Amino acid sequence: MNYSRWDHIDDSSSSEDDDNEVSIGAWIRSTNQMQSRPARRQNSWGDLLDNATIRRKHMDLLLTLQDTRLHVKTAGFDAVSSGFVSTAPVTSLAKVDSITTLRHGVINRGTILWCKVAAPVMRIVGVLVLVDDGSGQLFQIGLYNFVDSQASTLDCQRLLLEGTLLGVKEPYVKTFASGFMGLRTDHPSNIVVKRPNEQMHATVPPTAASSIEGLKAQGNAHFQAGDIIAAESCYSAALKQTTEAASPDMTVALLNNRAMCSLKRCAFVEALEDATKALSLVPTNAKSLFRLALALTGLRRHEESHAILMLLPRSKDVMTWRDVVARRVAESIHGHFKPIDVMGGTIVEDYIGPVEVKMTRGKGRGLFLTQPVRRGDLLLVEKAYATSLAILNERRR
Repeated sequence: MNYSRWDHIDDSSSSEDDDNEVSIGAWIRSTNQMQSRPARRQNSWGDLLDNATIRRKHMDLLLTLQDTRLHVKTAGFDAVSSGFVSTAPVTSLAKVDSITTLRHGVINRGTILWCKVAAPVMRIVGVLVLVDDGSGQLFQIGLYNFVDSQASTLDCQRLLLEGTLLGVKEPYVKTFASGFMGLRTDHPSNIVVKRPNEQMHATVPPTAASSIEGLKAQGNAHFQAGDIIAAESCYSAALKQTTEAASPDMTVALLNNRAMCSLKRCAFVEALEDATKALSLVPTNAKSLFRLALALTGLRRHEESHAILMLLPRSKDVMTWRDVVARRVAESIHGHFKPIDVMGGTIVEDYIGPVEVKMTRGKGRGLFLTQPVRRGDLLLVEKAYATSLAILNERRR
C-alpha cells in the first residue's frame, strides 16, 4: 500500500496534529448539522462502524466459500489449513523445543515455536525464511500476507534481518515442494518478531519522561531507516513505561506510530487495536482516524473504512483513499468492476452475487442461485494471487 504523506511517524515536532484536531471537530459538527434526520447526540466513529456493518453477510459468505475443508478435531490439534489465526496470548502458549516434536499436517494448538532467522529471506508469492529452532534443526517458514504485495526481496530482508527471533504461535507443519518439512502461516498475527538486542529495553529506568522520549526518538530513527521491527519494539517499550499520569498526547503519538509499523507489515488487526486505543484517548485525532481507516481497508471492511474517511477533512491523501475505498465498495457490494483493473492487476475486491452455499439431500454441499439470472450476469469474483498481461509491440504484431 502507498500511504503517501501519511506514511510517516509522529515526531511531535510540529503543530499539524493540533490543527487537524480542530479541523476534524469542525468537520464533524458541520456534518451533523447538515443531516436531515432529527437532531440527536453527535455520532461517534464507533456508531458509524456499527451502522456500516449491515452488509457483512457478503464477507461471511465469502469465508464460507473459501473454507470448504473438513474440520477434524482431536485433542490439542486441528486438521485444517494454515489460514488459521491464533488469538492466544504468547504467555499462555507452551514453548516447543524443536520442530521435530510437532505433529505434521495439523495446527499444534497451545504451543509456540521460537526460531532464529539463519539466512537472507527470499520473496516469491509469500516470504520464505530459513530458520534455526535452536536444537540444530534448520527448516523453512512460509510467511503469506506478511508484507505488502509490492514489497521487494530487499524490503523483506530489511524486515527480517539475520539473527531476528521469530515466535510462531500454534504452528502449522507441512511438507514443501522440496520434500522437506517446514511451517506455513497465512496471517501476520501468528508471528511474534523480536530483535536480538530487544531485551536491552528492560534495563531502562521506568516511568522517566526522558526515557520515553528517548525510546520514541530511537523508534523514529529505526522507522526512517526502514527497520520496522526495531521501531515497533521501541514504541512498545515506551508504551510500557507510560502511566495514567502520562500525557495523552504522548501515548496517542506512540500508539499511532506503532499502528503505522503494523500497517507496514500488514498486521491490520494490531493496527486496528492501536488506532482504537488512541481514539479512546483523543476521539478527534486525525492520524488515529486515518490509521483506523487504513486498518479497516486492510481487513477488507471497506464500508466501515469509507465511513471513517468521510469524517476526515479534505486533503490529497484522504481524497485518494476515499476513491480507492469507494471502488472497493462498488466492487464487493454491487459487482461494478472496470475490465482494465481486472486485467491489469490483482487489486480488486471479491464479490458475491446471487449465490449461496448450502447442503441438499442426496447431492451434498454446493453453490446455488438465490434468484433468477440472465446470460452475462456476474455471479462470483475471487481476487487472483497473480496476473499476467502481455502487451505486444508493433513489431510483434
